[in-house]
Amino acid sequence: MDTAELAERHPIIYWAYDIWYARDDTGNPVRSEVEARLLADDHVENIARRVATEVEIIEAYERLFFNVRERLANRGYLMHCVLGPAVHLGFQAAEYDLIWKLFALLGGPLAVDLMIDQSVGHARPEGAGDLKYFVADVAQNDLRRVAMLALKTLRINNFNAMEIIDKFLKLVELERAGGSGPGIAAEAVKQNVHAMLISLPFTVGQRSGHVDAAPLDHYDDLPAELRYEEVMAASAGQEIPAQRMLELLAFPSRNGNQIMEEAT
Repeated sequence: MDTAELAERHPIIYWAYDIWYARDDTGNPVRSEVEARLLADDHVENIARRVATEVEIIEAYERLFFNVRERLANRGYLMHCVLGPAVHLGFQAAEYDLIWKLFALLGGPLAVDLMIDQSVGHARPEGAGDLKYFVADVAQNDLRRVAMLALKTLRINNFNAMEIIDKFLKLVELERAGGSGPGIAAEAVKQNVHAMLISLPFTVGQRSGHVDAAPLDHYDDLPAELRYEEVMAASAGQEIPAQRMLELLAFPSRNGNQIMEEAT
């Protein structure tokens, strides 16, 4: 049976198949949202409304292509067979399909709303005076979403392991200092997340003010850049062969022979 005959004889199955099959180089966001919301145990009516289709089509899709409703209590099965090794090996930020599904399992429909809609829970501004509250709500939602993404896509290695442990210990201290009151504890956690986001090296597209590693601070203000092997040597506290020459170098450059003489 070809697709034209399927569309004529079984339109519900045809449109369910259309959701499953349609994709391009960036994936299939409609299919990803349907599957994430099925994992979140969202109402079928809400899923159908979200993607502008019929309830019967969503029900057919679940039975034919993503039959998880009867397995929602089997978390191990869902983690291993639906999400796969990425749960343990780490996600890439571009793997939005898997990330949506992970947060669907962890937080249910509201978590999926936050990940897909980017920002939830804020009202549209009715006038100019409401804009500042709108901006504040959107910023808070974005910070929460970015913080969750940063933590779930973070790869642990020998360079950042100790820093992560340090951040965790600070979080524990803030929670302990916050007392048992839910409002106080929540505020303490919020402050710590804010401090963590500020400390993360979000410097894409711009140059940071100085090099973080203390041994390299001295070279950061010089007019020439260190080569790779020189950076490694300086980071280890070793002198580099051209250190004196780099310190004397200036723009516009002085006579090369004069610099060589002063360096020696």
